[in-house]
Amino acid sequence: MSIVRSILESNIVEAKKKIHESLLDHARRKIVDVKKMISAQEYMLPEDYGYELVLDESRFKIVRARIRKGKILRRHKEASREGFTMRGGKVTKMKPQERRTRKLAQRKAAKKRKAKISRARVNMKKALRKRKALGL
Repeated sequence: MSIVRSILESNIVEAKKKIHESLLDHARRKIVDVKKMISAQEYMLPEDYGYELVLDESRFKIVRARIRKGKILRRHKEASREGFTMRGGKVTKMKPQERRTRKLAQRKAAKKRKAKISRARVNMKKALRKRKALGL
């Protein structure tokens, strides 16, 4: 916003300086990500073990903004591969027990969501009938 404000106030020198700083900051972040990916590729296990375990920080995705339990989470890192999770800022493989408990929890949550949605639909239909009866 300050870049736009300085342009509107016709302070071109200051706007140029701020744009240059933001580009440098963005480039620095990209360089750090590339360094992490390169260093992680050096520590990969050979393929002859029968499975591939990738130990690099590049295997996560950044979720910009979302709401969980009424709180807004910004720039939340999440493992992008199935069966992996974030622990201490690093992508680690989940234990089978954790995968099983998560699967069961998701099943329970799906049942709850389905019940709540059906109850909400019934109430909505009832409210719409009342509105129609009132002529709204």
